[in-house]
Amino acid sequence: MATALHNAVIRDHSCVSLANYFRKLLLTLDWKTIFDHLIESISSGAIDNEAFGVWVFVCQNADAIVAAMAQNVSATGRRNAIKQFGRQLRTEAGFPAVRDAIGGVEGTLALMSQMSVNEVDALCRTMRRSSTARAAVKLRQEYMSELYHALRGAPGAPRNPDTRPLGDSYKKITPACNAEIALRGVDFLHCIPGGLRYQAHAAAYEAHALAAMFPTEGEEQPVSAFAHLMERSGSFNMLVLQRVLRDRIMLTREEGESVIRMAALLLGRASRKNAKDDMTEQAMRLVVDCIRKHPVLAGLHRKYREEQPGLFCHRDLGERSTA
Repeated sequence: MATALHNAVIRDHSCVSLANYFRKLLLTLDWKTIFDHLIESISSGAIDNEAFGVWVFVCQNADAIVAAMAQNVSATGRRNAIKQFGRQLRTEAGFPAVRDAIGGVEGTLALMSQMSVNEVDALCRTMRRSSTARAAVKLRQEYMSELYHALRGAPGAPRNPDTRPLGDSYKKITPACNAEIALRGVDFLHCIPGGLRYQAHAAAYEAHALAAMFPTEGEEQPVSAFAHLMERSGSFNMLVLQRVLRDRIMLTREEGESVIRMAALLLGRASRKNAKDDMTEQAMRLVVDCIRKHPVLAGLHRKYREEQPGLFCHRDLGERSTA
């Protein structure tokens, strides 16, 4: 180790050079050897703790990241390790690796109980940001949901050893949990949940809206009640129009206005240069069929074409709808 790890080199290198130095070391030395040397050297004052922070960014090993989060010598190293932990949460291979390295939910609880309040908050925020990652979604949501229940002391969940009142920080995890937790308390009729929350659970949110508009029993919500979703989701517009076409409902004029706006938005998205031809054709056919089925839409369609010619600008749309 003495021939490979030189504190004089570590002290004199810039961050970029130091990162390259650590990368070369990791080709011949295991992470634990480097980790132990850096911790010992920082403790003795031989090197600055910033060097450890650089090493944390370079080393991608899950066990090393967790060890860096748990050590009590370098605050910079802990901060950087939390960021690295968050990056690993977002990848297919990284998530199970760091989950196992930290010891699952119980290990996460134990580590968080040893962190400062600011570090707990930083960890919760980095977990929150993982909510929109496309990799390991089901596994990550299961882990986050179980962790959140444990942090809040839910019955049957692992015990949280931390008695500090950190509920505001814990809440930041919720977008990364399952839809039941993430969308709890959301006012579906009047708002779209915050950016990350909606991005992570758009399908569940839109399914709730559809169920409210087209219930199997009970009073239905008007289509216009969910106008706030139209701007956000072309897939939602498509689903609503499919139900308007399929279900036995009578649209009011107000609902017709909402449906026509929805159709216009859908056609607008379908006409973009990067839209697939089959999507354009499918959207146009769906809009035409809805206009043919519902008289109120036919009247509104003609009105909108006269008042705003660019609103329904697809070629042959007018001819198709009156054919």
